[in-house]
Amino acid sequence: MWAEGVVPVRVEVLNPDEILPPEKMIVPLAYAVLLASSTDAEEISSLLGEVGRHQSDAYVTLLSSGPLQYYQLRLGPFRSRGQAAARVRELTKVGVQALIVAEDEHHVER
Repeated sequence: MWAEGVVPVRVEVLNPDEILPPEKMIVPLAYAVLLASSTDAEEISSLLGEVGRHQSDAYVTLLSSGPLQYYQLRLGPFRSRGQAAARVRELTKVGVQALIVAEDEHHVER
């Protein structure tokens, strides 16, 4: 997807023999609500300024994927997925689309 918006996706398991059983899955230390992701740092910085006026827990993280760097605007962190889901429900009521993502250890102790 190259522009803003929503696009349907399909997830396909390429090797079902390598799926971890529940007892071996890694549980994230924290969760976050992802509002936007872009390779344009200025765009995300501008969004942070706008969102930060209404959401005091807004912050930006950097995600590297090969040669690309993605700047992500997130809310949180949240200790439980349920807390993150509650925030997503609040945002949905005012027309904001968001995703719940696992947060890395760098943002757990904010």
